[in-house]
Amino acid sequence: MKCNYSFLKDKYFIMFLGTILLFFIIKVSQMGFKFSDENIYFYMGNLILQGQLPYQDFFFASPPLQIGIIALFLSIFGSKIILLKLLPIIASIITSIFLFLILKKKFNSISGLLASTLYLFSFVVLTTTDHFTGIHLTTMFIIISCYFIYKQKYLLAGMIASLALLTRLYAGIAILGLLIYLIIKNKKALLKFISGIAIIFIPANLILLSIFKQNYLNSVFLYHFLKSTGIPKINIFKFFIKWDFILVTLATISLFIKSRKKLLLPIITAATITLFYLIYIDIYYLYLGLLIPFLAILGSKTVYTFIKNINLKKKIFLILFLLLLLMIPSTFFYLKNQAQTAKVEFNKEIVEFVKDNTQPQETIYGNFEITPLIALEANRKITGNYVDTNEKTFLSGLYNTTQRTNELRGNVTLVLMKTILDKNQNPLYFEEIIDPNFLLEECNLTKIYQIENDYSDNAVVIFKC
Repeated sequence: MKCNYSFLKDKYFIMFLGTILLFFIIKVSQMGFKFSDENIYFYMGNLILQGQLPYQDFFFASPPLQIGIIALFLSIFGSKIILLKLLPIIASIITSIFLFLILKKKFNSISGLLASTLYLFSFVVLTTTDHFTGIHLTTMFIIISCYFIYKQKYLLAGMIASLALLTRLYAGIAILGLLIYLIIKNKKALLKFISGIAIIFIPANLILLSIFKQNYLNSVFLYHFLKSTGIPKINIFKFFIKWDFILVTLATISLFIKSRKKLLLPIITAATITLFYLIYIDIYYLYLGLLIPFLAILGSKTVYTFIKNINLKKKIFLILFLLLLLMIPSTFFYLKNQAQTAKVEFNKEIVEFVKDNTQPQETIYGNFEITPLIALEANRKITGNYVDTNEKTFLSGLYNTTQRTNELRGNVTLVLMKTILDKNQNPLYFEEIIDPNFLLEECNLTKIYQIENDYSDNAVVIFKC
């Protein structure tokens, strides 16, 4: 039986593989631990391996698929936590592969190459793939679902979409866009797609509800309606338009080309996502990752429209030039301004300090961006499994600072806090995650680590209690 390797003769597919390889090399070369909420998820994944359960033994504000995957990854690769940083990179590469396949099927290989490049080398994707927050896994499932919609395998498309929902609830906004598209294009397919979602999502949630009951509802659903407002939206969109100007411009132009009717799915989905971001009170820059692949599809169509009538020989050189043009600006600004931002340069030092100043049975507590990482590396537990100490959990009303502090009293050994130091090396503020009087009256400031590359805070301080 002969294997068909004809795809290897497709020069645009070879270029596509080169694009993936370049993206992978850039990302791996910059890989390192960061001040990030991904550390929460790494620690939670490890808790699952220890037999503990989300919603019951620790707070988790999303459906369980992401931390389940982390737990599986840790069970295979053991204590090599740094390898978890590969997961958002791999998820983004898989997304680009399915973008290539979608555009190749819908139009041609050139469009697939352009779309995947626009996606991988968008400033949003380059910068957010340093953090395993769930957005890239969610986006991957959504784009795979789109692929099966185009393949007219609607039941399977719905089942894959349900995996996105079981990763992050905001996947529902992209799914709403897909539903609107199917309502317009094929109402019979709509029923199959919804059935596919229901087959997995409903039983999964019934099982989760039967096990965790009110805790699951409060953590995953109610919490997101109680959160405070996030970063001002105008700042997010200004930043996006500034750094992804080429992508936004190309996607906008596609709305005016003659063949835009063939772009109904990405147009509707992108519009639905954008509208949601304008309405919902709590959005962050990384959420834009869900929007990027649809803009990339639209942008690729714009580029192809302008080059499709050029003869083959010139077209190859032009495409190579365009690829470099699309890659270089975002890559340059990423490497210059963002790659090292929020990197933890001294985590090993803190780990050794924690080991030297605690017994194995003693616990630590503190800032969600750094404490879970230190706990994992030092093989120490977090007091009360209070892993997610993001201020939003307290501002939502689900958690009380005073109550939390009382629970810590007599149980916590070290407290790690991010802060701003004045010129006399005194902390100027403390997070809402703990009563400052407890720190000042019952604990001693014993260690200071200066942050050289963070935008908001300039130090990590450690209190011994």
